[in-house]
Amino acid sequence: MVRTDSVVKGKEIKMQEDKAEDFKWNIDGEGTLTVTGTGRMPDLGGRNHAQSLWEDIKETIRKVEIGEGITEIGLRNFEGCINLTEAYLPATLTRIRAYAFRGCTALKKVEAGGKEFRYIYDKPVKEDAENKRKLKRDSEEVREPEVIFGDRAFDGVPWAVQHFGEFYCRDGILYICFSGRDEIMVPEGVHTIAKLSFRNVRAKKLILPESVNRIEDYAFGGARFDKVLMPDGMNYLLTGDYYGSILEAAGCSEPAERRPRFLKVPFLYELALQKTKYKGYRKFLIREKKKTDGEGTWGRKLIDVSASLRRRLKKGGVLIGIRWDEQHRVQSVKSFVWLEDDGTYKDPVIDEYLMYPVRLENGSIEPYRDSTTYQETDQLEYGFGDMNAEKLMKMGAIRYPQPGTEEEWFWSEDKLNFEGPVEIELLELWMKDHPDYSIDSMEENREKDRFRLFVDV
Repeated sequence: MVRTDSVVKGKEIKMQEDKAEDFKWNIDGEGTLTVTGTGRMPDLGGRNHAQSLWEDIKETIRKVEIGEGITEIGLRNFEGCINLTEAYLPATLTRIRAYAFRGCTALKKVEAGGKEFRYIYDKPVKEDAENKRKLKRDSEEVREPEVIFGDRAFDGVPWAVQHFGEFYCRDGILYICFSGRDEIMVPEGVHTIAKLSFRNVRAKKLILPESVNRIEDYAFGGARFDKVLMPDGMNYLLTGDYYGSILEAAGCSEPAERRPRFLKVPFLYELALQKTKYKGYRKFLIREKKKTDGEGTWGRKLIDVSASLRRRLKKGGVLIGIRWDEQHRVQSVKSFVWLEDDGTYKDPVIDEYLMYPVRLENGSIEPYRDSTTYQETDQLEYGFGDMNAEKLMKMGAIRYPQPGTEEEWFWSEDKLNFEGPVEIELLELWMKDHPDYSIDSMEENREKDRFRLFVDV
């Protein structure tokens, strides 16, 4: 990375191995920050520790103008710009990363070429996604009709309240609370309060409507209320069992132990392996054991997904997952194998292998970058996360993928070829069955590599 000497006059950023595009910005004497370039705006540090390139002068920024060609605003790019009042975004913009404008308490005007804004956890219906992909295939000129914004991207921003109201809701699901009031009233018609929606929200009173019947796990992580009021006669509310429940937010119980390996699944369902036409590979899914006696019947039995997978891995074999995004581009391949003794740990460990594939010019597939992480056998769940039973039943999946992605998991007995050969072989077979899907080229991988975090332990 190369910078010019003067901070106020701006900086010219040249990313390593990025031959085509240069990123530039400049701030004038009136506090207008101008950004030009192509692709994603960079940030320093990455992930939770990211900082903007103008971190040391952010309080002088009053107006932001981002030029055409920029497609993504990076993590925390404008976080804490307390004097920023206007932001003009380009028509080429498709995504605003997490925390990008958090704490911009004076920001009252945001324009993005007439595009709508959609929260990353609010996924479009399948038909809309298919239509969007069809439009892209038919014409290279078609642009994304919306800007997807990440977790807490507009926390504390007055524009968000003006634009969305005090809540971001769709189809009866409340995804984010933007309200800064002491008394927060969830609107009638909301039936589900989504995960992370009230994270770190503080208020004296929270009022729930009669329509609410479900609160997802982690919805109230870090939230605090003096009182939580529910309608008279409400005798059923699925509140979530993990950290961030509404009971914790109201101070009614001690913080619950986080147990993401336990998934509440109706006892009529079980983990299963399904035959595939790929020789040597079977697909993981949730399978129905028998029909219910009545609609909505639930059992109390827990399926411990982590323990089930540990038992299977201990017998020998490899669990392999293929992940892709909304544009049908393969993002990564992840696999797990059981190690009795790797020479480092006395006790058995799980070897987690992560690979970012590349499609070479000759058409072959190879690992572009990969990493290996060892973890305790009782922590296998951290490779999967957790997911509510309703989603498990509908999708037949092991876990809930990251926002904007989907994935499938397979099982192979070929433990000897772990960390590369067996994963590549499965991916090649899978790609033949998915002709509309693609794998990043070498140049595309180089671009994305700036924003990846690798762990090799």
